[in-house]
Amino acid sequence: MWLSGTSMAAPVVAGTVAMMLHANPSLTPAMVKSILQFTAQPLPSLANANPLVSMLNQGAGYLNADGAV
Repeated sequence: MWLSGTSMAAPVVAGTVAMMLHANPSLTPAMVKSILQFTAQPLPSLANANPLVSMLNQGAGYLNADGAV
């Protein structure tokens, strides 16, 4: 089964954030956002595009829960 969209992404990202806060309770919301963006894996379809344009079109990339935690 293939599922996508914000309805599927929101609970996965929320769970990742919960694990991040469990590992480091002093993280601020801005730090959580920055870590999620920094550790995201680039989307293959946008690998050669301008990074700013890529982020505006499809966000920072694929969630990397292990990297974020």
